[in-house]
Amino acid sequence: MSDLASSIALARAEFAEELRRRGFTSTGASQLTGRVETEARDYAVLVELGPDFPFGPPEVFPMEDFPTSWHLQPWSGMCLYHGDDLAGLPWLDVHEFLALLKRWFTESENGWLGDFPMLDLDN
Repeated sequence: MSDLASSIALARAEFAEELRRRGFTSTGASQLTGRVETEARDYAVLVELGPDFPFGPPEVFPMEDFPTSWHLQPWSGMCLYHGDDLAGLPWLDVHEFLALLKRWFTESENGWLGDFPMLDLDN
């Protein structure tokens, strides 16, 4: 295994292990489930480490039905990062990643007040 492949495997393993330390459970080679708590309630999520991870963010899916919103991808993944947010791979900081998930659910509970939809007409 090359040094790059070893580094990628290590980053994936460390991210998954940190999620497990915070109560998540592995449900497959690249998937973990866990709960994200807001002041109103807690939510079950599925975190999937896709083939681009750690260079691309993990996909996160709420495990409950959510109303259609500008903040859910067409495939039901949570819209967490956009092009301007990719520099520095911020999702690798598990504390910040989980804080973003909590903020996403809190904003969803409150109707995304003050937020404007980001239309991607290329998709």
